[in-house]
Amino acid sequence: MKNLLTIVGISLLLLSCRSYEEKSIRQTVIVYISGENNLVTNISADLAEMAEGSKQLSDDEKLIAFVDGYGLPYIIEFNNGKRDTIMRYDQDFYASDPEMFYDIIRKIESQYPTTNNNYALVLWGHGDGWVVKDSVASSAKARGQRRAYGQDVGYDTKPSQGEKWMNITQMARVLERLPRFRYIMADCCCFITVENAYELRNVADFLIGSPAETPNLGAPYHLIMRGLFGKTETFYQDIIDNYFDYYANLFKTSPQIKSEFPYVVGHSLPLTVVDLRQNHMEDLAMATRNVLKEPDSYATDSIAYFIANDLPLSYDAKSIMKRNLSSDAFQGWEQALNAAIPYKKFSGKWMTIYRRLYNALSFDQFKFDEDNFGGIGMHIPSSAYKSNPSYNNGIKNFGWYQAVGWNRFE
Repeated sequence: MKNLLTIVGISLLLLSCRSYEEKSIRQTVIVYISGENNLVTNISADLAEMAEGSKQLSDDEKLIAFVDGYGLPYIIEFNNGKRDTIMRYDQDFYASDPEMFYDIIRKIESQYPTTNNNYALVLWGHGDGWVVKDSVASSAKARGQRRAYGQDVGYDTKPSQGEKWMNITQMARVLERLPRFRYIMADCCCFITVENAYELRNVADFLIGSPAETPNLGAPYHLIMRGLFGKTETFYQDIIDNYFDYYANLFKTSPQIKSEFPYVVGHSLPLTVVDLRQNHMEDLAMATRNVLKEPDSYATDSIAYFIANDLPLSYDAKSIMKRNLSSDAFQGWEQALNAAIPYKKFSGKWMTIYRRLYNALSFDQFKFDEDNFGGIGMHIPSSAYKSNPSYNNGIKNFGWYQAVGWNRFE
């Protein structure tokens, strides 16, 4: 992590200085692109989609992207199909550094202030759900880092300290120092888990994304742009519907998909909106606490899961609770879940890199349909993970773990 003086120094390299104090900005959407990894080749296509989508924006709507790919990071403003680089940094840094993450977002917000603190954040990059485990980096310092979002392999960082990620608990702590976001959209894999949603409940009104893996192409920004700036209470439906339909159509029509990923033809990817307002996540945590059972007592066979490294790590919450609770207990718990999940789209299969899912064809073994789809992942910290205790230890970092009372079974 760089010290504060370094952060301030490199953040002052403005190529063009603007002040929107005299103009009214209704909403500023910030896209944080942590792309110094194998997604770097997808950055240009998504920037082009954002530029195309910006033609739909009005003068009081600002779309800004921080971009870290190969080369020095920079910040772009999109306006009526055009891109304007408003800031370049004179040295590289880890985009996954929580303090740099905070400083960049804070600077964009201060340069594009809205009349009512109407900001939104899009997280672009790699995600690994809630998972907290040692980095694969070689240096001792980097091995101490944890992972969940924003893989940065450090190719341009001198001296490089290897690969680094950002822990969701770190993300939550720095975002709590900023105005509450209207929404956070996770354009990355497996982000929608109860653990992540509970951790971020104080920093945004809505959390939008997938409990499962998302294709490398990411969100179709030119199609969801109006939703990103939507004015209605249910703006998120436009985002989810266009995102879902884009991949449903692509999976049906792309010859490459049909050849290389035939199992997704006729499917898309599961997408979910979590309402973080009005104590919905606290209520879900309490409802879960009231019905929680000994971790090793949960039946998990045939239950859909979204994250699977050596073992399944994030089960569909509704599926596993429905399987393991009495009808009455489940009905009460489901009411809390439904209050927290105002909108979702079901897909029984999705594009995956997890061998456990694909090679074993676990998709076909799941008892999974729209009625059993909760739209949010949940970890069961059982003794099944004793061969890799970092899972059971890592989950203890999350507020959800304490709130629901998993600690009483330790």
